[in-house]
Amino acid sequence: MRVAVLLLFLAAAPSASAACGQAAPLMVLGWTAAAKSEATTQYSLEISSTLKKPARMVSGYITFSDALGKDMGAIEIPRDGAVPANSKFALDIDVGSLVVPRILKVNKSDVIVEACVEGVVYEDGTKEEFK
Repeated sequence: MRVAVLLLFLAAAPSASAACGQAAPLMVLGWTAAAKSEATTQYSLEISSTLKKPARMVSGYITFSDALGKDMGAIEIPRDGAVPANSKFALDIDVGSLVVPRILKVNKSDVIVEACVEGVVYEDGTKEEFK
């Protein structure tokens, strides 16, 4: 089990070739995290999309850091989830509780959350990469 959690964390590790924060086509407007079970945390995110067209696939992740700039971890955005163009949408993601272990302990106002997007495949089949 410990190896699987580590692999999930490594899979969501930030990439140098992604658009993050204000430069990203997705922005986290609000979020909550709650223990779903002893081994699972559920993240509920409100996301704003500035994509010009709807996407059927996205490569990206959500990063969490504390108010002093310490990286807390990251979770992958579901790769095959539909992402609307120019609108807000809700996204619920269940992950292993050790992926972002401090998230349920830290005061929410001390957590900085950013979306990072590496690329998308639009509904029409075209691709776009972000850096």
